[in-house]
Amino acid sequence: MKRYGCTLIPFLAFVLLTGCGNADKQLTVKPQPAPESNVPPATSSPNGTNQEADVFQQLQVIISKAKEAREVTAFLDEHLKQVDSKNADQMFVALESFYEGNVPAVDDNFRNLLQQPGVTKKLYALEYPYDFNKIQNDDNLKQWLLAQTVGKLRLMATSDMSFY
Repeated sequence: MKRYGCTLIPFLAFVLLTGCGNADKQLTVKPQPAPESNVPPATSSPNGTNQEADVFQQLQVIISKAKEAREVTAFLDEHLKQVDSKNADQMFVALESFYEGNVPAVDDNFRNLLQQPGVTKKLYALEYPYDFNKIQNDDNLKQWLLAQTVGKLRLMATSDMSFY
């Protein structure tokens, strides 16, 4: 077995370095395709309108004005069934882009809430999956957490019970 390994390795190295096939062919380099824009191509519905493009443009407007994720996710929940899978994918990419800009602000707000006295005790009292309706005597915390849940964000805890 050792003997075959000693001859097989140089042979494989030779094959990989020299390649296979006809040496007369010239190598050609294909130019890279132009990068795609975030705007989907306009697709016409049977009545001639660009309904899917309009939905995507409406989403872009909502994303630009939205302050909370629930505004964007509510629009997606309502309009996602109207578009084909390609445009739906692009809408989810736009949502992900929104989350990239929005989640750090949500994290900062959450850290500020955690610094208030008694908040962490109230969260520790909840069991996973967290039901924020069980939070008593702190409507500000309860409403903020419920609003984030509507925006499809979840409260999670690490193994040492650090919330994020």
